[in-house]
Formats: sequence, structure tokens, C-alpha cells
Amino acid sequence: MNFHPRHFAFCTLHFALLLLSVLFLFCAAPAYAQAPRAKKRPLKPRVTAGAAVIKPLTPPATSEILKPLEPQATAYQENLVGRLIGKLSVETGYGPLITLPIVESSKDLGANYGVMPIMAVRNKDRQTIKAVLAPSINYNRYLGATLTWRHYIFPTDKRLIVMRASKSQRVEKDFLFTYFAPDILPGGLSR
Repeated sequence: MNFHPRHFAFCTLHFALLLLSVLFLFCAAPAYAQAPRAKKRPLKPRVTAGAAVIKPLTPPATSEILKPLEPQATAYQENLVGRLIGKLSVETGYGPLITLPIVESSKDLGANYGVMPIMAVRNKDRQTIKAVLAPSINYNRYLGATLTWRHYIFPTDKRLIVMRASKSQRVEKDFLFTYFAPDILPGGLSR
């Protein structure tokens, strides 16, 4: 094995550059860090003879904050997306049914197109959405026709169950079941 001084200098240079870059990473963060700010003390109002006393501001009540949010969101129908969804949706006894076209492309699979009807199922008691069904059928020249069933269930305001099954004519088979419950444990539960 021949060892040439030029190889030693090359290895030393690369090691030195690596060491300098690591040192720079550790030293750069404190250089850009901001110094802690001093706590601001509230100013005491100066009262002079004959001047009016200014009362401190009180935060607005919750009803005052939520008041602009109370009207129903009818403005969404005025824009282009709202009009398009209005044309694609049909009101059923269970909730709205929206039929969306599927058009996508990827570098691995190429063009993929189909249709996906989405149905939101309302809870009759509270008029809230209790489930969403979204089956789809699409076609790709490599996978053939693919049938997919998506079912999202909302048992409570904070819990979610997701079920998805998919099967194509060739190759692809997929099944997913997920249960989200952030209110069960301190860190939440997701299985």
C-alpha cells in the first residue's frame, strides 16, 4: 500500500472541514439567539388636579367576540367554488351528496381518472354530520379499475373512526382502520 503525503493532506482537509461545519452548527444558534426581554411593567396613570381619570381597558366578553360569527355562512355560495359545489351536489333525506370527478397524474402510474360521490350523513337529533361516505371508482392503465370505499364516523365531537378498503384489478389491495380518541389518554389514543 503506497501512502502519499498528498492523500494525507486531502484527508486532513476534509476532516477539518467536517469539524468546522459541526462547530459552526453548534456555535451559530447562540449567535442568532435573542437576549431575553425585560418584563414590561404597566404604566401608572398620572392624575393631576382637574384631569379625568382613565379607566383601564377590560377585555371584551365572549358574546361580543362570537357575535360576528353567528350568522350562517351563506356567502360561500357567491364564489366560484361554492357555485360549482352547488351544481354538483344533491340534497337527500340523509344529507348532501356531492359527486366529484377524479383526475390525477403521477410519474410512476401515469394518468388516473374516475368519479367519487361523497355523502354526508346527518344526525337527525342535532343536525350535525355523524358520518361521511366516499366510495370511488377510478381507472389507470397499469392498475386497471380500482374500487375504493372510505367511511368516516364521528361518534363524538372529538373522536373519529376511519375505515378504508381498496382493490384494483391488478396488484393493489389496501385496508385501513384507524380510531382517533385524543380525549382518552393525556397523549391521546390513535390505533
